[in-house]
Amino acid sequence: MRPPTLTFLLAGAATTTSSSVLLRLGLRAAAGSAVPRRQFQQQQHQLGGVRCYSRYSANRIMTGVDTFRFADYDCVGFDLDNTLLRYRVGNVIELEYGIMSRFLVEQRGYSGKYLLEPPDVDFLQKGLIIDFQRGNILKLGPDGTIHQATHGTKRMAEAEVIAYYGDEKKWEVTTEYCENMLVAWNGPLSEKIRTVLDYFDICSTLIFGRIIDTLDEAAHERIGNYNVWPDILDALVFMYSREHFGQNIGGYFEALKQNPDKYLQRSSPKLISFLRELKKTKTTFLVTGSHVDFANFTASYALGPDWPELFDVVVGYAKKPGFFTGAKPFIAMEGSTETDPLTPSQLERNHVYSQGNWRDLTVLLQRLSRKESPSYLYIGDNLIQDMYTPSKFTKADTIAIVEEMAAEGMRDHPTPTHPDARYLQSRFWGSYFQAGTNPLLEEPSLWADLIKRYARICVPSMEVVADYPLDHSYNSFTESVACADGYYPAEPMTLAN
Repeated sequence: MRPPTLTFLLAGAATTTSSSVLLRLGLRAAAGSAVPRRQFQQQQHQLGGVRCYSRYSANRIMTGVDTFRFADYDCVGFDLDNTLLRYRVGNVIELEYGIMSRFLVEQRGYSGKYLLEPPDVDFLQKGLIIDFQRGNILKLGPDGTIHQATHGTKRMAEAEVIAYYGDEKKWEVTTEYCENMLVAWNGPLSEKIRTVLDYFDICSTLIFGRIIDTLDEAAHERIGNYNVWPDILDALVFMYSREHFGQNIGGYFEALKQNPDKYLQRSSPKLISFLRELKKTKTTFLVTGSHVDFANFTASYALGPDWPELFDVVVGYAKKPGFFTGAKPFIAMEGSTETDPLTPSQLERNHVYSQGNWRDLTVLLQRLSRKESPSYLYIGDNLIQDMYTPSKFTKADTIAIVEEMAAEGMRDHPTPTHPDARYLQSRFWGSYFQAGTNPLLEEPSLWADLIKRYARICVPSMEVVADYPLDHSYNSFTESVACADGYYPAEPMTLAN
């Protein structure tokens, strides 16, 4: 018999409130609302001082020097979007670009000369950083060195990069960001830079670049001081505001509801069987930034109407990455409506909750697993929300989901297998895993370095690991950052050369 608390999900929740893709993107309803530095520092220490953990210290449960197995963990958690639920990325990108560009032309008065052109998908890449004031887009190495940059959409020569950022091609803002990536999430640096981290905001760089091109062209020079990001932020809020799911406003949610086959992928029977098998011996949980109504819509499509039965507990509207470092209480749900805050002792199996924090969740997970110090694993695609933050600030190990592996090709698997590879490959920026455009130079990107430091393994999709039993041993990343063994089924082609 289904747990009563989950019945509303299985029957289809009311849609008065919708997904919070905004939380996943770190967006706020209005520009200029970044958290002041002192307040941000206080938030970072709400738990009596946020502790940082090394994957290789005695604090972290390690199953071996260079191997990884699902069987060695007591509690296994998942993100939903782009992890258990896969999107048809190409169609989603086309949809997002069209909505944003039309909003900016029709609602904010920008010229449509460039914005209304079809998207130049070769310019798109996850992990690029927008310098709001200067109108530049940056690609970084692990230490913050700027390896590539554009002004608008125009590539800058090395001399231009030096003119902007100094002889070492470093900017104190991005250097600080590389040292602690949470400072640009809702801290003071969020007023200066924006990192495009996933497919929900990947169009922002092209939108930003084309607006800069338009403004410079109209002024017959580089203006030098720009203030266009607040309008782009408004476009993202218009598209993803959670109220718009039920109200059919904004275009994005309407399109997905009208034609889910065009934008969503169904999970394979083998992945669903993998999750069922996992739950037999492990405590499993789902932590997603989506509100429960949108999560129910997408998860029902991908995993089937009984999807909540795959997990011991479901957390919606989790405000990652703050979920892993903050102290917001869990909120009880009545249908798709939040009701009362809960203490950790009130949390139960087979329930759906909203918001919350990692510390309180572990109280429940300890109780469900019947272990005083269970080992934790969390799996997701957003390298800051789902990998860096839980790995650095909690005792959880992580798996990174990076679809670019399948799009770019891997050693012994050179032919790209991703159906939307042309949207994820970039001749302009080069490999996602390389900072520069020359594949013969060993210049790992900031993100390739981060994956090695904070993930146990990195795979292109959960479908890959679903092929194997829970006790299968995978080669994993080690303390040596030169080790690329953690990429599975093989390292990306650009790292293998």
